Amino acid sequence: MNFPKNHDEAAAFIRRLYPEYATVPLIHAAHGQENFVILAPDCVFRLPRHEWAMKTRERESKLLNILTQHSPIDTPKLLDCNPEYGIMRISKMRGDHLTPEILTALDSSKQQHIINQIVDFLCFFHTTATQKIQRPLYKSDKTYSHAEIIKNIEKLKKLDLSAAQKSCIQDAEFYIREYKNHKDDRVLIHEDLVSGNMLYDHKTNAISNIDFGGCDINFRHLEFKKLNAYGAQICQKICIQYEEKIGTKINQHLVRCAYALNKIYNWKPEKHKISDFIVD
Repeated sequence: MNFPKNHDEAAAFIRRLYPEYATVPLIHAAHGQENFVILAPDCVFRLPRHEWAMKTRERESKLLNILTQHSPIDTPKLLDCNPEYGIMRISKMRGDHLTPEILTALDSSKQQHIINQIVDFLCFFHTTATQKIQRPLYKSDKTYSHAEIIKNIEKLKKLDLSAAQKSCIQDAEFYIREYKNHKDDRVLIHEDLVSGNMLYDHKTNAISNIDFGGCDINFRHLEFKKLNAYGAQICQKICIQYEEKIGTKINQHLVRCAYALNKIYNWKPEKHKISDFIVD
């Protein structure tokens, strides 16, 4: 299959397969690593950019059906899926992206309500969803190679680093040494709980989660790493409340170190300067 290379090709692809959208506006909403996301007036289209993304369609469509029936917060409803081309048509969700700026600007009671919703969703996802999803669809033996990150670390160490950047590297090195000690605690995780995948409805103070294409059976603590983008205090509250509700301890130091690892992974020496290596 020849996959679309840009938004115009993706929109043209949709118009050919769905004649009812031939004359309506199709807006390019996102250009992720795996999919094109195209907004139509009444729905959202997700088109794979390559073969790997297409292979995840079966499990993502089945997961969306489980979420529609059981999730404690709103998630997209699967309207239809074209298995030949891997195109998913899903319902639109209301709200703005839940950015750190939006969350921190809210009063404490609204912040707590959002934290409650995130915790409720994670507890559901790590228990009910994990139990209901068919295991053959998700690998439970995922392994990692940190070779690229280790190369980045070695290149960073040769540069004039700030104390915060050195601390970030130390955290990443700690994670590489220690993460295998937690290999038995694996559940179905979203692993991409960032502002681009969480929406906030200002009128109802409700959140919704989108984009479940990257979900996998993986280390539980990895679920929390990107929540550090909302600040260490918010992430800590989520971890503590999650522990109290589900009865499973979250190693917050390991979560922070995984977040540091992610920052080093995103720093590409061939195109970034040391000033682009931003740490909190």
